[in-house]
Amino acid sequence: MYKKIYGCATLPILTLTTLLLSACGGGGGSSSSNSNNSTDNINFAQEQLTTPVELNGGGIKGPLAHATVNIYKPDSNFPGFFDPAQPIATGNTDASAAIQNLSLPAGTTLPLILEVDGTDSTDLITDRTPVLKMLKTVITKDQLEAGVPIYATPLSTMTYLVAKNAANNGSVNDFLEQLAPANKLVLSVFNFGLNSNLNTFLTSPLIDSNATTAAQQQLAAEYRAANEALATVVFRATNRLRANAPNVSEDIILAQLARDLQADRRIDNRAGGTQLRHAVNLDIISSNVLDLTLPGSQIKISDIASVLEDELQFGNSTATFLIPDYTPPLTQALLNADTDSDGIVNALDSSSSVDSNGVSSGNNNVEPAGAPQYLNPPLMVSDFASIANVPMSVSALRTAYDVSQVNDPGATALNRLRVVERNGQHWLQQTFSHDHGQNSFGRVRTGLQYRMNIPDKHDEMYLSFDIEFTSDFHMTRNGKLGPGLQGGPESTTGGNVPDGYNGFSMRNHFGKRDFGPRADRLPMGTVAPYTYWMDQARTSGDAFALIDPATRARRCGIEVFLSGCSTA
Repeated sequence: MYKKIYGCATLPILTLTTLLLSACGGGGGSSSSNSNNSTDNINFAQEQLTTPVELNGGGIKGPLAHATVNIYKPDSNFPGFFDPAQPIATGNTDASAAIQNLSLPAGTTLPLILEVDGTDSTDLITDRTPVLKMLKTVITKDQLEAGVPIYATPLSTMTYLVAKNAANNGSVNDFLEQLAPANKLVLSVFNFGLNSNLNTFLTSPLIDSNATTAAQQQLAAEYRAANEALATVVFRATNRLRANAPNVSEDIILAQLARDLQADRRIDNRAGGTQLRHAVNLDIISSNVLDLTLPGSQIKISDIASVLEDELQFGNSTATFLIPDYTPPLTQALLNADTDSDGIVNALDSSSSVDSNGVSSGNNNVEPAGAPQYLNPPLMVSDFASIANVPMSVSALRTAYDVSQVNDPGATALNRLRVVERNGQHWLQQTFSHDHGQNSFGRVRTGLQYRMNIPDKHDEMYLSFDIEFTSDFHMTRNGKLGPGLQGGPESTTGGNVPDGYNGFSMRNHFGKRDFGPRADRLPMGTVAPYTYWMDQARTSGDAFALIDPATRARRCGIEVFLSGCSTA
């Protein structure tokens, strides 16, 4: 039997386990744009400029004023694919963070590597030295001859670093060939939940004169927010390391993350089976970023549109600001660039390789008889096959399902979990014993809970799942089981009653209730949706039994709204 769950909230939603989720109807999402700054068509072929070009653009983390800007010819004789002592052109950024005094003559061979050295610069957002001091990007003939501004950002820097690490044979051609796949690999992890057509080399992080529509300005806001988010989590992770590694820097940690990602398409502090030098806190890297403040300021990432509006006042853009109330729909970075383990990175994977009926194209490809057919591709699909042959651990859960939080009160639940295969399907199995008598199950010897973000915002969602119990399993106590939904700025559980604005939660309750009016009493073994909603009768949530205790008639489901609740 399937439950259908509706949520009117447009707040970040969390699931408690990894199961099938499908959105339907007018759901919101990231904006897209047909601007040249968002196209995937970028040519890294070696070509010569036909006319002299004066560069414009800058280094953005926020805008770096009075930075040194160097351009280098790719050179395979150096680890970074350029000779840092031999720039072919040098300029700087002015007080408004715009590149000046930098030009290339006709006949110059491109692509070239552009580096913004912010060691002695000022971040115009914070009026301090930038947290990331060395920003890089790769510039092409097409960009320069089209007059596209060139921006070096944290994301373009990471893409450059990934491509550098991936150039196995050490040739310039190999490095250039790795740039396009590196762009997609980086955005598969560090797009922070955005669905927009971003490009780490082409998308503008500022509202420049080319951004004349609201959609183009929203794209700039999203890309800028993603860059600020990357810099922020790197800053926070680096700060955590400084107690034991005082000489570590944000640039060092960014480079380690790039090496980590390139090695196996995951962020797990390992490369080629070897533990990397710094044990970066992965919870920080994958934290929800929208409400984080930019390092050295009180500005939240969610307020990035206001920052872009302020920057228009000191910049050279002629654009009119069109997005005063826009908040980019960022969530968190992933720790796995191929979440469905199909060999295709997320940024290239259409609907995460899930068919339109909600079935993953991977190993878990058999739906139960009578499973519903979906009009829209699922937002998430469980694929326990991806961790079938690895030891169960928090790291396995996190890398397989982009888990944001794990709760194991007694530090014993992981030992009871394993993936089993039955009739071609992989199931996550949890086993309880009776080794401790009446204390075998309780607040300490309990199940594992973990949370994941559902991408984007949606007006309505469906959640379906299968759960089975062995014939000797007895629900003799109260508890929660299976997947659930939670949304809003607060955790509305544990007596925190929703007021219509602070959120909601819906989980699955088992056990009994032998108090209150007869209609509210639940017989032993009842399984029911357990909901925190604004009109609940008590400080604890309301359980709506699927089996009516009065008539024993089966109810077909429940609809949940932030403003009310009704059985369906």
